[in-house]
Amino acid sequence: MIAFTWFPHLDLKCPQNIALPCEESGMGMEIISNMANLLNLTIDVYKEKDENWGSVSEGYNNISWSGVMGLVYNGEFDISMPTFQMSLHRAKNFDFLYPIKSIRIVCLFIQGIQGSGHILLLIEEDQSDVASSFERGI
Repeated sequence: MIAFTWFPHLDLKCPQNIALPCEESGMGMEIISNMANLLNLTIDVYKEKDENWGSVSEGYNNISWSGVMGLVYNGEFDISMPTFQMSLHRAKNFDFLYPIKSIRIVCLFIQGIQGSGHILLLIEEDQSDVASSFERGI
């Protein structure tokens, strides 16, 4: 698996030599590890050297992905775990898993004195425990 630190989902402790696997932790990695155990797979995690998510270099007609997405697209790695936004173009070239966590964003506007106002942004994470659902066989 190719990745880079995206706390709290994945935290990597990597050796200087990027050709060696990293020690990994984080809630996303716990879910991946549980899935790997159920499928009897072993996963080694390697750090993407430039911490580049990946993009198409010459527009949407050219299929030359860079970064993490390029390493998966070119078959150098089987899977990646960064939190990617699914887009129509990416979905044409990659398979995505369903989200394992959701975030709800709520914007509140408070009208102040003499027309001034403040915006309060609340971010609430879904607290469902997916990892323990795997352990219970749900």
